[in-house]
Amino acid sequence: MEFLHLLYGYTLKYRVMDSYEYGNVPQHRKRIFIVAFLDFESCQKFSFPEKIKAEVKLNDILVRSEKHDPSYYYTNESAYFAELNRIVTDKKALYRIWDSGVSPKPYYVCPTLMANMGYYPDRVPVILDDFGIRKITPYECLALQGFPKDFRFSNISMNSAYKQCGNSVVVPVIRRIAENIRKVL
Repeated sequence: MEFLHLLYGYTLKYRVMDSYEYGNVPQHRKRIFIVAFLDFESCQKFSFPEKIKAEVKLNDILVRSEKHDPSYYYTNESAYFAELNRIVTDKKALYRIWDSGVSPKPYYVCPTLMANMGYYPDRVPVILDDFGIRKITPYECLALQGFPKDFRFSNISMNSAYKQCGNSVVVPVIRRIAENIRKVL
């Protein structure tokens, strides 16, 4: 739903949007988006993008046939290995570790990526690939946020990369909103 308000001379509209419905990315990420105009008529002309059919699937992004760096894989020495080994069985799904343990339900659309992935490495979603059970990579996280494949981090730690992924916006949603702003200006 859109709302119109006057605030410090600006007229604004806002809407809660899920990236899965508005960004064609396989991640549920509900966020509030706010646009503001000094010109009342421009704000009235503006409309948020319509929902679109999600065509990009989780397994279009997650690379399960390629061996990744060993640091992404859980081993016998890992705290959650026994539980992961028992629960993570579906190669088409993604799993999440919570305070209470590994989520027994598989996800076919990624739940919201969170900034705390950078503070608590076990918060990174996990998958079963051809080589074992592993965390999804920061670049897979970026793809779930709609970043282009050629986007690269500067020289930062893996924890910082995960934190930045979890703090990001979904690029295609922002692009669609910006295009609609441009149309009214």
